Amino acid sequence: MGYSHYWDSSKMAEQEFSGKALNAISHILTVAFYANEVAFESDSPALAALVCKDAIRFNGVGEAGHETFYLDIGSHSFCKTNQKPYDKYVVAVLCIIAYYHPDFDWSSDGDADDLEEGRAIAEKFCYTKYS
Repeated sequence: MGYSHYWDSSKMAEQEFSGKALNAISHILTVAFYANEVAFESDSPALAALVCKDAIRFNGVGEAGHETFYLDIGSHSFCKTNQKPYDKYVVAVLCIIAYYHPDFDWSSDGDADDLEEGRAIAEKFCYTKYS
């Protein structure tokens, strides 16, 4: 199947992403966009990632992209990144959402070492450790 991350935001169906989560995610993905590491879609490098109150969408750029990460409120889904460079941003976004929204669940095919870079990015914005 390939290296993937899975999530369930179905318990958040009546919510929106918190302002603090959106601010952190927006900042991270804006920096990554200007570094040419993420975009709205892998073949659309001029379009920035989507970050709004009920959805987040981005991919790597060009050959560094794989499946588009698309997380909306109330969904149960996954993203296969194949451990391409944008994977660290997928992990960071999942960590941040989980930090600010306890009803959000996620898992990964990766082990702790695979997730470390993304968790470190998230920690810079949440000031906490993820287990």
